[in-house]
Amino acid sequence: MFRLKRRLSVRCATAAAMLSLSACHDDGPVVPAATTKHVMVTITEPSSKQIFEAAAEPPGDDASWTNIQSNAQATSDSAKRLIRAVRGGNKDTWVQLANAMAEAADKVAAAAAAKDANALATAGDTLFASCENCHKAFQPQQKKSG
Repeated sequence: MFRLKRRLSVRCATAAAMLSLSACHDDGPVVPAATTKHVMVTITEPSSKQIFEAAAEPPGDDASWTNIQSNAQATSDSAKRLIRAVRGGNKDTWVQLANAMAEAADKVAAAAAAKDANALATAGDTLFASCENCHKAFQPQQKKSG
């Protein structure tokens, strides 16, 4: 009985290890793609809002600059998540626009790291333009009432 339990335990441990390794690849563990709406609502919108506010009125202390840098990194990460979430047609345009957002967010992060208000304003404008370009191409138009 002991041997049977031990064999089962070893087999379960082996199976668990194989499953965990199968979920990994060169870029790290496989992360399920979230929906576009989920990424936008939970990451992209809140982090980019902080960036746009800071681009209009630069941070006044080190903690605020660090916060903007973190928000820029979150925005860049959200763009990469949006690439994984792409479904349907026009994928090339989607990926191009998401990459533009990531590049702009990376410039915001660099400006925040350097505490450069002018670079932050420029990078913030570039980020805003990347968002607008994507929304023009992909966001469903709201029906006008009345």
